[in-house]
Amino acid sequence: MNGFDSRLWEIYLFCFLTEELFEIKRTHNGPDFIITKSGVQMAIEAVIVNRKNDLKPACSKAHENSGETRDENRNNMPLRFSNALDSKLKKNTGSYHK
Repeated sequence: MNGFDSRLWEIYLFCFLTEELFEIKRTHNGPDFIITKSGVQMAIEAVIVNRKNDLKPACSKAHENSGETRDENRNNMPLRFSNALDSKLKKNTGSYHK
């Protein structure tokens, strides 16, 4: 992957947050967004997960039943997101650990 998907996702999030009138702080390197709205502050890390190399894109392969989809969401997706976030933390220069 060449990073296009992750950059596109960050652009999308920026546009969405701007359109929804969130205040976006730009005084940090990470996480990707620190936003405020209605007195509530939150941090967003814009992470994507790649599909396994041996799997076709979800749009080209329908799950046979809802149980298969539920199992994928419960068992595999948390691990894939965890791995993606863990990789970002390991590459970090310290901005997540403040």
